[in-house]
Amino acid sequence: TGQTLAFRVIAIKENGAGIPDWLRQQVRGVEVEGTFWPDYRDPVFQQAHQRFVQALAKRYNGHPALDHLDIGPVGCWGEWNTACTQKGGSLIEIYGPKDDAARDAIAAGYKQVVADYADAFTETPLVMLALGSDGDPRMIDLMGYALKRGTGWRVDCWGDWELFSKNWSPSYTRRTLAYRLRNGDKTAEFTSAADVRKWLPGRWEMRETFRLPTSLPAGVYRLEVAILDRAGTDPRTEPLPPLQLGIAGRAADGWYPLSEVAVE
Repeated sequence: TGQTLAFRVIAIKENGAGIPDWLRQQVRGVEVEGTFWPDYRDPVFQQAHQRFVQALAKRYNGHPALDHLDIGPVGCWGEWNTACTQKGGSLIEIYGPKDDAARDAIAAGYKQVVADYADAFTETPLVMLALGSDGDPRMIDLMGYALKRGTGWRVDCWGDWELFSKNWSPSYTRRTLAYRLRNGDKTAEFTSAADVRKWLPGRWEMRETFRLPTSLPAGVYRLEVAILDRAGTDPRTEPLPPLQLGIAGRAADGWYPLSEVAVE
């Protein structure tokens, strides 16, 4: 069908443990109302988590069927909160730290989770729930670190987030700007080096230089443009059609005519 999907892997399961039994027996953590919260400071947990994420990326990094991956090993439902507990509170205080040094170490453990995903998933976009609404400077710093590593953010709410998204809505996934010369069954396709992820809403002017193949016969060709989606991986996923642009003239194959070019 050409559809893609997104998923997250959680490490906290209500009324139980969200990690394998063998790992549960080896790592530190706290029991909160029957739910096991692994201690992200624990070096055994960190090593196991890193191995898992690397194995996940070996299979799914850049997979054409995966739109994005949600960084979800922390908090209730993988959403970086404590909302599934009656105790509530922050992700820092749920471990009962005795001093600021312990709080800093907890935040560093969360940072390592983000780093594991950012290091492993270099081709697939990453997102995570926006942090820092409780005003904790450690979580605000963590969100800043995630953004610097290229992670996108999301929020779950009813409300108006236009302030954050207006004029800041680029394509978060790499797409290919392409041009094509076409005359009947004679075609030549050229790929631009432009990174459309850097394009914000507005008007963009492109200047491109391409070398024509010597095998292209002389004649009048139609110059066409398209932003190509992912090609798919036969037989597992269908190729996706070119993106729909805000201009008229889209052909059945998703390309748009621009003008005519004479090749001599």
